[in-house]
Amino acid sequence: MKIKLNNNRSPFKVKFGMQRTLLAAAFLVFGPYHGYSQDISSNNSTKTYEKNIFGHIVVKDEKGDIIMTYKKDIFGNNVEEDSQGRQRVYKINIFGNRVIEDEKGNVIMTYKKDIFGNNVEEDSQGRQKVYKINIFGDKVIEDEKGNVIVTFKKDIYGNDVEEDSKGRQKVYKKNIFGDRIIEDEKGNIIVTFKKDIFGNYIEEDSKGRQKIYKKTIFGDSVIEDEHGNVIATYKKDIFGAVNCEPK
Repeated sequence: MKIKLNNNRSPFKVKFGMQRTLLAAAFLVFGPYHGYSQDISSNNSTKTYEKNIFGHIVVKDEKGDIIMTYKKDIFGNNVEEDSQGRQRVYKINIFGNRVIEDEKGNVIMTYKKDIFGNNVEEDSQGRQKVYKINIFGDKVIEDEKGNVIVTFKKDIYGNDVEEDSKGRQKVYKKNIFGDRIIEDEKGNIIVTFKKDIFGNYIEEDSKGRQKIYKKTIFGDSVIEDEHGNVIATYKKDIFGAVNCEPK
């Protein structure tokens, strides 16, 4: 199983968040790259990102078959097309709203503003997510009926808090040792982010399971568990591409 990150290709965005994946780990250890291959499935498959002769970004599986193509149409809209010809076309409609359409021109998703200036995300069934500020100054996401789905706020100590409609919380704070931690609404620690005595980054869950990000004597970056077992190794090949070999 191999992950190759190639520096000579177009950039992809990685969604911000505390993602517990090897791909996120690669970006944590090495920083942003201008193209990569990633293993994101459970069947040991490898996905390779590269440019074809038309300048399109294509995604190939381990057999070399194209499974996704990213390109522009004749109007300059970004198009995502799978191996079956199904498309997602990202464009601006006549009202100036950003929309995603399929290959038949059906609108899948619309991103717009309401009359109050709030950002609204609306799917083809009319279901909405409305991003707004409530009367307390908190950021909230509401559905089309005005029900609050999630609230982003600060507690009395200035910690960032994410609370869902059932009152379940994630509180982002620092402990007395200066480590970044995430707690639930009861104060139970969900995950801790810290450094060991060697300066290596450690991610530890509530059960004590760890991911330790470190470098070997050869300059390779590795992820180890709390027992010192190597989970994945990231190293460069002779072409400068970074290869990841999960264990």
